[in-house]
Amino acid sequence: MATVSKRTSDSLAVGLWADAGEGESQSKSDRYLAARLAAASADYKGVAITTFLLGLGVALLLWLSAGIMLEHWCIAGGLPRWARWTWFATGCAALVAAVGRWVLPLLRCRVNLVYAAHAIEQEHPGLYNDLVNAVLVKAHPEGSVPMVVKSLEHRAAKRLSAVPNDVVMDRTTAVRLAYCLALLVGLACIYQVAAPKSLLVSAARLLLPWVGLAPPSRVRIDAPILSWRLPAEATAANRGENAEADSRRLKTDSGVATLVRGRQLLMTTVIRGLHSDEKPIVSVAPLPDPAAAKDATASATCHFAAAVADAARQSRGWRCCTLHSSASRSNTRTRPIDRDHH
Repeated sequence: MATVSKRTSDSLAVGLWADAGEGESQSKSDRYLAARLAAASADYKGVAITTFLLGLGVALLLWLSAGIMLEHWCIAGGLPRWARWTWFATGCAALVAAVGRWVLPLLRCRVNLVYAAHAIEQEHPGLYNDLVNAVLVKAHPEGSVPMVVKSLEHRAAKRLSAVPNDVVMDRTTAVRLAYCLALLVGLACIYQVAAPKSLLVSAARLLLPWVGLAPPSRVRIDAPILSWRLPAEATAANRGENAEADSRRLKTDSGVATLVRGRQLLMTTVIRGLHSDEKPIVSVAPLPDPAAAKDATASATCHFAAAVADAARQSRGWRCCTLHSSASRSNTRTRPIDRDHH
């Protein structure tokens, strides 16, 4: 991408088409060349900005792909917060540098008419360097015969009239970047469908590091359903199922459910992504008695292996996960608990 020299003494730096002198009328060829060069300059800026945006899209997808690969396959548990902030800051710094290097010169400076004429001649060799010569002679008429200048302008205008307005600047780089961007988008769609972890979640974690999104996991757990039963109703055959389960469901308020003492808590959910030899585990930590001292420490933690129906398994992925329950999310299938929990 070319930039305009700020040195006015540079003989090859021509920012504007020179107007006709005093007492001289502007010829038809002169007006035509001025209009075509102005259009070529605007076309050059449009192609340059389009190329920059396409390149930015390709760079963004490559930047996201590198972070997603690290989070999915290299770092267990996903990228930590500091790493995501570092990744985000590096991308922002690169974006600012690219805008300052390629976009700001296009907005602040005019396109050099010599460069615009040379770009047109490269795409259309039939102009035979007449357009560049006309621009240079028009900008520096010292020592040139006016009739020779007008003859050169007329010949350049006649040959330039055979060049279509919409195919002036080279768009090869923009087209190649568009193909590359489409290829990357297609590969991302295939990865989202075939990979065991969510590409969209990892991309959101990289683009929005301040949002507390959990890292993607091969195992997916639906929202749990809480219910209760009496200890006398428990049998080894029903596995926690009860005919009155719908009427005995517990309501949760901000992840908190209240159970009457003496009743058993049943937690039911669907877990997807487990291998055939994997079993989820629920950790149960009873809350301290509110009447106890404020400095009371946490009590013992119990672990139970939860029974998961075969229909709830979807085997894909490679990492074995140990699942735990919390006050806001329970990761078990069905397991009774014989003590008070809130």
